[in-house]
Amino acid sequence: MKNRTGILPLTVFLAFASCSRTDRQFPVARSNDAASHEIIAVRTDYRDNPSDVSTDEIYIELKDGSKEYLTDNSLMDRMPTFSPDNAWVAFLRRGDSNADGKVDWDDNRELWLMHLACRQSKCVTVGMLDAGRHCWHPSAQQIAFVAGDEVYNKRLYVYDVAQGTHRNICDGAADWPTWSPDGAHIAFYDKKNRVCVRLPRLS
Repeated sequence: MKNRTGILPLTVFLAFASCSRTDRQFPVARSNDAASHEIIAVRTDYRDNPSDVSTDEIYIELKDGSKEYLTDNSLMDRMPTFSPDNAWVAFLRRGDSNADGKVDWDDNRELWLMHLACRQSKCVTVGMLDAGRHCWHPSAQQIAFVAGDEVYNKRLYVYDVAQGTHRNICDGAADWPTWSPDGAHIAFYDKKNRVCVRLPRLS
């Protein structure tokens, strides 16, 4: 099905994409355990001025139609996704990384995780540049993402939530990491816009 370069047909990649939980703009991630958590979805919204990206916040939508904001800051928080066990929310954040006194699209983008029970959050891409789309492993124990190094060489990483460590799976990745439903493979676009796959060691 694939050649030695690891390139897959687009139909295979689209099959993998069933585990992806983000839309292209103002993404909505649906909870798969809404009955116990009373949570319908996690979304991005702006607090005040829709033209001010620093007011973009993450909130959860509850069954009764109310909102519960997970973030409340002067940062740009976007693209939230539930972990499959609904214990975590992953999202992308921009702060004033270039110290120009404002938060905008020129600032570095980081991947953050927030534990829903205690609302504590942490950055998992410290020292990396321009973190992009991410996808949870079906076990909720790992999350795949693409980010750049100090010279913007994009790489595919897997972050282990329990261990707090990440592994470089391969160089040359571009976007859209997506786990296969059984969690055995990761499909992604490379820098030449080809669909590729990797079989990472999960231990």
